[in-house]
Amino acid sequence: MTHPAPKPHDHLEKHLSVLRVQFHGSLRKKETELEEVICDIAAFGADQDRLSRLFYIAHSLVGVAPTYRFNDLATAAEKVEALVDQSNLIPGRQDIAAEPVLMAADEMAEEMRKALKAGPPRHT
Repeated sequence: MTHPAPKPHDHLEKHLSVLRVQFHGSLRKKETELEEVICDIAAFGADQDRLSRLFYIAHSLVGVAPTYRFNDLATAAEKVEALVDQSNLIPGRQDIAAEPVLMAADEMAEEMRKALKAGPPRHT
C-alpha cells in the first residue's frame, strides 16, 4: 500500500504546530506577569511604570497571537494596548484611565486562561 505524497505545505504546517505549542507554553509566564501588574494597578494606581508593564505584555500578544490562532486573546490585548495608549496622552493623569484599563486587562487575563485551558490550537 502506498502513502499519498506529502503536500508542499505539510512541512510548514508541522513547523507551525511546533511553534503553536511553544507559544502556548509561554502564555503561563505572561499570565503570571499580567496578574501581577493587574494587582499592582488595583492596589497602587496606574502610574507610568505599571502602565508600561501592562502595555508591554499586551503589545507582545497583539501581533503574534493571531499567527498561532489565538484570535480572541489578540483582540483583548489590542483593547488593552489602545486604552494604555489613550491614558498616556494626558501626562500625570493615568488615574483617569485606571478602571477601564483594569477591566480590559481582566478580560485579557480571562482570554489567556481560556487559551491555557484549551491547549494549543490544532491544524484544521
